[in-house]
Amino acid sequence: GRLATKPLTQALPKRLLGNILREGLPETRAAVGTGKTLAEEALKRGVKGTENQIFTKATANIKQLENTLDTLFSTSDKAIPINKIKNAVKPLIQKYTQAGDLTAVNSITNRLANLEATHGKTIPIAVAQNVKRTFYQELANDYSVLKSAEKEGLKTIARGFKEGIESKIPQVKPINKEL
Repeated sequence: GRLATKPLTQALPKRLLGNILREGLPETRAAVGTGKTLAEEALKRGVKGTENQIFTKATANIKQLENTLDTLFSTSDKAIPINKIKNAVKPLIQKYTQAGDLTAVNSITNRLANLEATHGKTIPIAVAQNVKRTFYQELANDYSVLKSAEKEGLKTIARGFKEGIESKIPQVKPINKEL
């Protein structure tokens, strides 16, 4: 309506903005983080403009951050040892083993075995980043196909990659936080 074409300001209520700016795109979700709307994030950051302008700024910022990450990874010869990921997942595997949930244990261990069979004992940082993104996309696109234990396994593996990448290239951590 009429309000969507006027510049948005800090004075507009969050509720109104939430109704105007409902974006379901994965890029927007990545830009504003889990549990926040684009409108809330725009208010917090003092971003002003029309709905289109705010969305365009958000997606441009995401693309810029992604390009920075791509540059960091493409110039790196570092790798993530698969054992680092296995160690990150070990407490979860023990938890499900003790609880007798062999389905969850098998799901997690099979996923790790497949990663190792595909990539070997170490995974180059750029590949690790793509694997991490794939896991997070799989979780985000999950329509309750995965059981909660399997989801927790995927989250833990993805977090292991994230922490491994950040330990190898510290400049990645603030970018990941922004995304």
